[in-house]
Formats: sequence, structure tokens, C-alpha cells
Amino acid sequence: MFAFPYRAVLVLSLISIAVRTNGFAQQKQDASRTAIAQAEEYFSNGNFTSAVYLLDEAIKKNPNNIAALTLLGRAYLAVKQFQEAERFFQRAFAIDEKNADANLGLGIILLLDAKPERAKWHALVALNDESTRVDALNVLSQIAANEEKLDEARQYCEQILAIDSTHFDALSNLGVFHQKTGNGAKALSYFQKALAFHPDNPSAYHNLGALYSNMGRLHDAIIALNKAARLDSLEAKSVRTLGLLYLQSSLFREAVATFQRAIEREFLDVESRVGKALAFWSLQEYDNALEEINAITAMGLRFKRMELFLANLYFQKKDYDQAIAFAKEDKKQNPAQAEGHYLLGVLYRRKAQQEKADFEFEEVAAITKQNPQAPLTFNVNSYFSSEEKP
Repeated sequence: MFAFPYRAVLVLSLISIAVRTNGFAQQKQDASRTAIAQAEEYFSNGNFTSAVYLLDEAIKKNPNNIAALTLLGRAYLAVKQFQEAERFFQRAFAIDEKNADANLGLGIILLLDAKPERAKWHALVALNDESTRVDALNVLSQIAANEEKLDEARQYCEQILAIDSTHFDALSNLGVFHQKTGNGAKALSYFQKALAFHPDNPSAYHNLGALYSNMGRLHDAIIALNKAARLDSLEAKSVRTLGLLYLQSSLFREAVATFQRAIEREFLDVESRVGKALAFWSLQEYDNALEEINAITAMGLRFKRMELFLANLYFQKKDYDQAIAFAKEDKKQNPAQAEGHYLLGVLYRRKAQQEKADFEFEEVAAITKQNPQAPLTFNVNSYFSSEEKP
């Protein structure tokens, strides 16, 4: 019944722009170099507040202190405070438009803000500086991947590995690219290398688990995805993927419990709530499934083909009037999809409205004539996007 294409996820590690001594170009001649070095040490030890205070004092003494401005931008970027990070990068950029650190930081922020052309412009500037070259290549690879230019993205990653053979993002993303093009063996090789060099990175285990899922290696996938979830106790992604794996494997009680774990991590995780509802559906616990969908609508959220799901639910509960109402709404939104027409035909037949039923079945026949693969009944892909969430 269920067939979900598990996806590894592209990686753009903010850690690549986090504070580190060699990560960004530094102004060696700056009189405040001692303060910058102290601030870097504070950041590396997790003393964020002391570092911010020290850098703020340095900027008050010299508003044109690019090293302090870019270090503050990097620090705020590392903790995902993008607005603050951009503010400091922009100040540095206004002083020196060629500054590699400022351009790299702005390139990453613009990429995350879905502004690829501007991000690419800044990344190309940063590419000219030795100290920011690897991270700039990483940004350019991500931009190309987002535009489905996989060969271009792969080439950027290979350039990164020529400089740093252990680079996590490059290894992981090459694995993703090979998985997308159907080369599971190469994808596995790159994911395993990423894990060997970075054994404590949850994304390494997530990508490996997603690939194992596609390969039908259930045991290995469960182990890897649970490891990813343990390493990152806040992220819902790996838990959700594990729930989908249980759902596909007909382990419905495990799926319910696992999706609930994901929801506890991310309250607005609609896909996990839908997955939980599908698991309840499979257990024929239709009231529990409906309760989960009602929770989604109560939050003002939606999911793909929501009316179709509700129509099917009410059909199972033998509330045919409600089922027809939702099936009509789905048909209005998705007139070229066969499932809604087929369900309406079945419902009208149950209500002894044969003329209406015949009309819907004729619609089904017309759709399937054009697309013989068109599904007549729902599956998990009816309600989930085809790509795994990042």
C-alpha cells in the first residue's frame, strides 16, 4: 500500500562558517588582533556572550574593524540568527566590497533566503580568496543542486575534495547526487566516507539510513536513523523518516509511536501527523486518524490532498454524505486526478445514484486512458511530497 521515496538531504553546514581560526580571512595588521583572537577563543569554548561583548567594544573603538564585524556575523550565523548576521556582514561589505568573509557570509544568508543569483555573485567574490575558497565552492554547489544542475554541483564538490578530502558537506552531497541519479553503490560509498570522517554528525547517519531504506535494508536503516535521532535530540527529520519506514514496512504501532516522537520534537510537523493518521488508518482506528487530521486543521495547517484523505476516512466510517462532500472538494481542486473521481463513483453507487456514479467512472476512464499509471485509490504518495524534508 505504501511506497515512499526516502531521500537523503543536501547539506550546507552552518558550521563551515562557524568560528574557527583558519575559517575566514583575518586582518593580521589590525591593532585589535588580540581582542579578535580572544573573541575566537570565547566562541570556540561556547562563551557566546563574552565574545559578543568583546567584539562590540572593539567595534565601538573602531567602527571600520572588518575583522570584528565579520566575526560577529559568523557567530550569529552559526547560531542561526540570520538577521543579526546579515547586519554585521553588510556593515563589513559597505567598508570593503571585496572582503571575502563578508561576501561569503552574505552568500550563505542569501542562499538560505532563496535568492540564488545574488548568493552566487557573493560566493564568486569569496571564491577568489584562499581562506574562503572551500566554503564558497560549497555555496556554489548548493545553488547548482537547488537548480537541479547536478553535474555542475558535483564538479564543485569534487573541487572541494581536491582541497579537503574529508569535507563533510562535499562527501554527503556527492552521495545525495548519486542517489538522485540512481547510483546506489556510489552514494553508499560517499555516505560511508562521510560517516568515517565525521562519526558524530547526525546528518551522516540520516543520509545512510535514508539510502538503506531505499535499498530495502530495514535493519540497517532502523539502526542508522535511530543513531541520527540520538545524536540530534531536537531535530524531527530522522525520526519522521524512521516513522515512514515503519509505515511502509507495515509496522503500524511502531509508526504511531515514532511519529509521536517526531511531533514532540516539532509540534507543527504536519507530515508526521499525517503519517500517524495513516498508521491509525491501517490499524482501522478511524476515529484516532480523524482526531489527528482535526489537530492539523485546528492549527490552520493543510497537507497535500487533505480533502481526499477526509473523504476516505468518512467512507470507512460509513458517513457517506460527509465523504461525498469532501470528495467533491478534492475533485474541484484536482480534476485531472483519478482517485477523487473513483471514490465519488463508489460513493454515488453506495447511495444508489447510478447516473452520477457512471459519470465519475467515465471521468476515471478518460484520465487513465491518458495516463495508464494513474492511481485509482490513495497511497502514501497521495499525501506526501516526493522529496524528504530538509
